[in-house]
Amino acid sequence: MLRYGRTRAASSLGPDGILAVAGSYTAVGHTTQHGPRALLAAALTVHLLAVAFWAGSLWPLALTSRRGGAAAAHLVDRWAHAASWIVGSLVLTGAVLAWFLVGSLEVLLTTAYGWALLSKVAPVGVLLSFAAWHRFRLTPELAADAPGSGRRLVH
Repeated sequence: MLRYGRTRAASSLGPDGILAVAGSYTAVGHTTQHGPRALLAAALTVHLLAVAFWAGSLWPLALTSRRGGAAAAHLVDRWAHAASWIVGSLVLTGAVLAWFLVGSLEVLLTTAYGWALLSKVAPVGVLLSFAAWHRFRLTPELAADAPGSGRRLVH
């Protein structure tokens, strides 16, 4: 059956492709050498899917927010609710991966790998701070239809 010019099989290629790419990272790298293999593979896959959701949704969300209005506020609120769960999974899976790959605070602070990990975590912390500001300060302004709120939320 055709729907919007595509078959159902073709419609599943996007999600299937995303899962295949995220899952492919479990075949190489640190998760193949440390800790319980299945747990690390699952954690890495969920971690990458969470990153893909966040990064992939920001541009369309920004375009919608810029317009403002009740529809934009509703979409941003729904996205923020979903993002809360997804960011939680991002943090949890990142912590699981770090624990099994680094193993101790000493290794985290005294090895090149530990410092590389910290250099990735620091910008993520800054991004999460911006996300919290958007969620708890700017999103309510958008819902209240405050003048310029959509523009402020995007910037």
